Amino acid sequence: MTVLPFGMTRRTFILGGVVLYIICSNLLLIVELSEIVSRKKPTHQSSTYKFEGTVLHLSGNAVDGNTNQELGNNSCTYQAVGRKEVWWRVDLEREVTIDKVEIYYRDEGYQWTGWKNRFAGYEVYLSNTTDRLTGERCFIDESESVDQIISHVNHPECNGTAQYVTIYNHRESPKRHDWYFKDALLELCEVQVYGCEAGKYGNRNCDETCSSNCPGSVCHPSSGNCLYCGDNTYTRPSETSCRPCPESCAGPCDTYGNCNACPDGFYGFQCENTCSSTCSSNVCEKANGDCKACQDGFWGIRCIYDCSDTCESGVCEKTLGHCTADKQSGVEAIIVGASAGAGVGIAVVLFVFIVIFKRRSTTLREMTTAPSVKYEKPIPRGNSKNNSDETEEHIYLEIENVDIQDTSNDHENVYYNEGSMGYPVRQLKTMIAQKMADDAKQFVSEFKTFPLGATHPHTNSEKNKSKNRYKSIHPYDHSRVILDTLPGENGSDYINADYIDNVEAKKFYVATQGPLPNTTDDFWRMVWFLNSGKIVMLENLVENRKVKCAKYWPDEGDPMLTKTFDISQNGEHVYASHVVRNITVVDRKTKIKREIQQFHFTIWTDHDTPNTLDLVLFHRRVKLHKTVLPGQMVIHCSAGAGRTGIFIALDALLEFGKKHNRIDIRHFIHTMGKDRMNMVQTADQYVALHEMLAEAFDLQDSLIPKSMFAAKYHTLSTTRHAAQNQTQLSDEFKLMWDQKPDYKVEKDFQASLLPENRTKNRAMRILAVDRFRACLKSYASNSNDYINAVKTQSYTGQQGYIVTQFPLTDTRADFWTLVMDYKSDTVVILGDPRQPAQWIPADEEDVSINDFNVKQNGTSTEVNGVDVIDVLVNRKNEKTAHSARLFQMKEWTMEVPPSKQSILHLLEQVESRRRSNDNKPVIVTCGDGTTQCGLFCLMANTRDQLKMDEEVDVFQAARQLLVRRPEFLSSFDQYQFCYAILKDYLEATEVYIN
Repeated sequence: MTVLPFGMTRRTFILGGVVLYIICSNLLLIVELSEIVSRKKPTHQSSTYKFEGTVLHLSGNAVDGNTNQELGNNSCTYQAVGRKEVWWRVDLEREVTIDKVEIYYRDEGYQWTGWKNRFAGYEVYLSNTTDRLTGERCFIDESESVDQIISHVNHPECNGTAQYVTIYNHRESPKRHDWYFKDALLELCEVQVYGCEAGKYGNRNCDETCSSNCPGSVCHPSSGNCLYCGDNTYTRPSETSCRPCPESCAGPCDTYGNCNACPDGFYGFQCENTCSSTCSSNVCEKANGDCKACQDGFWGIRCIYDCSDTCESGVCEKTLGHCTADKQSGVEAIIVGASAGAGVGIAVVLFVFIVIFKRRSTTLREMTTAPSVKYEKPIPRGNSKNNSDETEEHIYLEIENVDIQDTSNDHENVYYNEGSMGYPVRQLKTMIAQKMADDAKQFVSEFKTFPLGATHPHTNSEKNKSKNRYKSIHPYDHSRVILDTLPGENGSDYINADYIDNVEAKKFYVATQGPLPNTTDDFWRMVWFLNSGKIVMLENLVENRKVKCAKYWPDEGDPMLTKTFDISQNGEHVYASHVVRNITVVDRKTKIKREIQQFHFTIWTDHDTPNTLDLVLFHRRVKLHKTVLPGQMVIHCSAGAGRTGIFIALDALLEFGKKHNRIDIRHFIHTMGKDRMNMVQTADQYVALHEMLAEAFDLQDSLIPKSMFAAKYHTLSTTRHAAQNQTQLSDEFKLMWDQKPDYKVEKDFQASLLPENRTKNRAMRILAVDRFRACLKSYASNSNDYINAVKTQSYTGQQGYIVTQFPLTDTRADFWTLVMDYKSDTVVILGDPRQPAQWIPADEEDVSINDFNVKQNGTSTEVNGVDVIDVLVNRKNEKTAHSARLFQMKEWTMEVPPSKQSILHLLEQVESRRRSNDNKPVIVTCGDGTTQCGLFCLMANTRDQLKMDEEVDVFQAARQLLVRRPEFLSSFDQYQFCYAILKDYLEATEVYIN
């Protein structure tokens, strides 16, 4: 069941059965579509506590609408003591489609926390009889330490159709954990079951009727979507009825209406396409239409190319079209029949044959080709040991011994030859999911069809080896960029760069290697010759201690002179994933000046793939920049191959797909390959390209100019859909949550779940993703590098923040190790730790934790609700102390800050610290490492974006944070508050300016 992740706050008011959420301080009301169906319903429990003969704390207290969690208010249940098994049950009186279950357990505040070891281990069941075991257990608490227990919990996983909800607990001997209370107890102060009567949904009072097309007329209580469909029918996630599978399917279909199987002769997700008539037996792959085999005389993925007339019986190899056997031509007959004494004549004939052959694809200025040029044989992908930019093991063969098949004229753009091919863009995500099955076996298989190494002549490259960064990466003779020749300089027309077609136009891009020191002037001559206004750089100058590119641009204020140009930089903007530089180039002879923009993506290292969203947003920035110069965009990485090819494919296929609603990724890679080698170097890059395109096609138009922010925020907050009465802003929030990463426990949280680390997590539902966790570097000998902390980007740095939970008793030393290891001099504390003296020093009081000593450096101050504490931290065996400033906002204990003025002040103070040294991360900590931390980072990043770029994208900024910690921003209240605080910030700024 799909559950809407709307704000689950304690500030919930019940008005006539309608749940209303008060958002921020603006009293904007958001409606919960399903209702509380457990209020005042019959309840039972296994026993009831009696005091001096008086029965107290009845089972009905848990459904009286009072969420006060103190037992003394007589609004909670309490059962007889000394039991080893207890249960509480509510009868909803009819079958109900349940959305979620919310529990308020006893909590007496900070004074006493004994309730935790009683609540621990509880279970929740949904059933249609009073016997819970006939139903489904939807939740079991498996907390490993008492610190992980919280008193107010939501269980969206408890959804389905049921009449009874049972909460159960038990104690056995020996106890599951030593810290468990010896007896089983349930002290429930309120249990709220959200849902609708079966057959009903939404509209606040569950007065909408589920579609009769839903089996049993059962649907989701909030959205009205069918929960499931019958045979040969399906429903999409956004639809409220089931529809029949397409008639073209050979059997059932999936939840998107895509056929699970096709009749012979057809392919496509809905079997809507006909296999090529040249496929053997007219049979092709269901997913993409690729022929499983070709009829004799044809080759290619879809068998659309004719085998060469020189092939014996017209038969050739399917993948590249090489003849399996050659015809005996007249020339060959002469050669075969000649005697050994005619060797010289044979060589002449062979030479003439090669020259004639090569003239099919060679320009007049390139017809001085030598006959003994070395040539690389294409290496099958499956045998490649190293597909990186630096591949140095190559096969060099004399041209006389290689059958060179120059297909540059025959191998035109695939789309030109095959028409509107490919598959609908809307099917891309489903296709990715299917191909990722079985360890992405289908992706790997497809990747192996791309040739590795040269497949066309590259004689000019061989003559200019000193200008090539890698001896294995060459520009092809037919597609290379030919520069104007400099007087008296042989080879000055050469640069390692190729023109690349897009889907519908020739020579649309230029792909090139990262400049060498001796080719920097050549690079700028090419940019000038092309009249290009955009350069895209995808590598860093140095990666893994290897130089990947010469620094071909100057620093601001320090002009660069090349042989031909005067070059200066007019400023740069540094972002978390990239840098944008404004470069002025002046031709020294003509004095003509051009302004060129360089877009430098800084987080994509060789052998790796970048975060999909980061690269797509970088691509958006490149596309949004307008230049008056009409030339091709120049794209380069170190070799001008893998990373360059991925970026070009993203740009070309996105443009084509938006226009025609169809794409064919694999065929376009072959299109690039005809003009430059190795444009996709690894299977991981191939998979990543698919994911980038899926992300790019779904990219929301959520970028808001500063001047339009107030009006746009008003529209998002007030425009509602008639059907569901939801605002556009709530739709945006739901979409944000629907698109967050789906990390796998066993794969992505391995460090968090090691036995020695489980007790270091305050809540087992909030763990550190392995890829982004902040590892300790100087941990004690009896510890390890784990702390529940993740690196999170600021607007200007990939690791601008490190987010972590309040320290547990046993992790206090780890917290201060984190501060020192990452040299952080700014710590933001959001909320009020229950025992702050254990890790935060008070005035004139030191804190001693293992081998750490923490003391205040001066007196703490308080401004606008923010405490400022300067501390000195040192290990007891070290003389040098580390200084840091702590900013604590004690009153922020709920989901949103109590004061906008206080949070704006805090954001300003932290930005001021970061501005002075952006290389040091700010450590942000709150109770669970999520609730307050996520909203703080979102407000900080979006505020910085407004200041730097005079535009903001709250939606994408939030999504980037959820990549690092998916539990961030779990309520709509927080998302709404971010918009509200930005509005207040802009208004305050305007007042100050005016």
